[in-house]
Amino acid sequence: MEGGEVALQQQGQPAAQPTTPKTLVELAEEGQKHLDTVVEAAHDILLSLNRALCSPSFWVAPSLQNQNHAAGGPDPPPDAAAGATAGAERESGSDKGSDSGEGLAALDATRVRYKAATGALRATVAAIVKQTAVKAENDGTAAENVDTMEADYLERRAADLREEVERKNQIVKLHVDQLRTLIADIFMWQTAGL
Repeated sequence: MEGGEVALQQQGQPAAQPTTPKTLVELAEEGQKHLDTVVEAAHDILLSLNRALCSPSFWVAPSLQNQNHAAGGPDPPPDAAAGATAGAERESGSDKGSDSGEGLAALDATRVRYKAATGALRATVAAIVKQTAVKAENDGTAAENVDTMEADYLERRAADLREEVERKNQIVKLHVDQLRTLIADIFMWQTAGL
C-alpha cells in the first residue's frame, strides 16, 4: 500500500522540467482528466467510508468484542455500543479490527489521491485563467493597435476630405463670382438696349 501511495503522491507533483505553453484546448482536456480523477477519488472515499462504517468492528470496542467472544455471547447491537465505543475507537486507532483497519487504510490512500488530483485540478484551472487573461490582454493590445491604426486612417481621410471641400468651395465661389459678373453684364446689355 505504501508503494501505491508514493506513486499517487508523485502523480500530483508538477514536473520540474520546463514545458511549452499549452493551448486552452489542451488545458481544458487536462482539466477534464483531473476533474474525472477528483470525482473518482471522491467516490472511492465515500465507498471506503461506507465500508469502514458498515464494519461491526468499527462500532464495537475491542475489549467488548473480546468479552463477548470469550463468553460465547452475541455481539452487541451497533447502536447500543456506538455511543460508548465511538470515542474509544477514535482514541485507539491501532486497536481497530482488521476490517475497519483495511477500510481506513484504503480511505487514507484515497484521501491522498483526492488531494493530489484536487491540487492538479486547481493548478490547471489557474493556468486556464492565466492564459485566458494573457490572451485577452493580447487581444486588447491588438484591438488597441487596430483602433489606433483605424483612427489614424480616419483622421487622414478627414483631413483629405476637408482639403477637397475647400477646393470645391473655392471652385463654387469662382463660379458664383463668374455668374454674378455674367448676370451684371446681361443686365447692362438689357438696360443699354432699351
